[in-house]
Amino acid sequence: PPLPCPPYVDRGRKWRCMTISLAPAVVLRCFALLPLLLLAALSLEKASCRRPMPLRRPAHVAQEAPVPMVSIPTPSRIPELFGMPDEAEARLTRLAELIWFANDAINLVSRATNSDAHEVRFKHVDDCLPLVAAAKFVVATRLRARGVKRTVRILDVGSGAGLPGLVLAICMPDCEVTMVDSKSKKCRFIRAVAKVLSLPNVKVVWGRVGESMREDLLPHRSYHIVAARAVASMRKLVQLCAPCIGPGAYMLAMKGPIQPAREEICDAQSEMQRCGMEIERIHQAEDRRSSFGKRTVIQLRKRKNLA
Repeated sequence: PPLPCPPYVDRGRKWRCMTISLAPAVVLRCFALLPLLLLAALSLEKASCRRPMPLRRPAHVAQEAPVPMVSIPTPSRIPELFGMPDEAEARLTRLAELIWFANDAINLVSRATNSDAHEVRFKHVDDCLPLVAAAKFVVATRLRARGVKRTVRILDVGSGAGLPGLVLAICMPDCEVTMVDSKSKKCRFIRAVAKVLSLPNVKVVWGRVGESMREDLLPHRSYHIVAARAVASMRKLVQLCAPCIGPGAYMLAMKGPIQPAREEICDAQSEMQRCGMEIERIHQAEDRRSSFGKRTVIQLRKRKNLA
């Protein structure tokens, strides 16, 4: 006998019935998860509005006397007030032109924000002048007053495009400036610029500053001033430069506004104590024409007797 035909199944009606039966369960689960979603949203909002915790002085670091602050002239007035050589202005302009000309090949400064030599002069070369003023202050009021008669030796750590080392060599021709950088192409550029600008007081060393640096290339404890601009945090900078600074010598670290600089100082207190260095003075300069605004130069001195 023929097989019976299977009963007709309305599949659309079947799925509709299943959807209607499951809908209350889905709605109930959504309502159960709603408080959890609200709690997560509130916690994220509180985390975004929470203020960052301020950096605290380590417990083992004793409270120190307030550091004196000195206002130095704006970069536009530094050349006329500090008695720089007559040819310094032309050499600084020529330095900016050479940096801009070689920037495409060597990547010395940012190409996006330095469209011509005028911007390089304004944003980078003139930006080093507060550090030059601080270095002249140290030489005149500290080293010469202490009886240092020989040539003052300055070390520029992480020169890059030769800043601030070349600016120091131009504005302080009676000082010997040694510049260190880890990239050979930038060292070759600095040597070429020193030759073009006729700077016999410039010495270039290819390598990294630290304990691993060869003694014949970078003698330890033989520099009167160690300068650094846009190299590393204050803690790392003290760690790197301490071997090159002899007792009674100075380090000049150029930073941005005073508040972030104070936070870096607080973070580097333990490292400064370990290396026997102390903050002697803080120099501040402001140029309202510049996009950088205020500049802070931190003057550190290495104690003669390490505790």
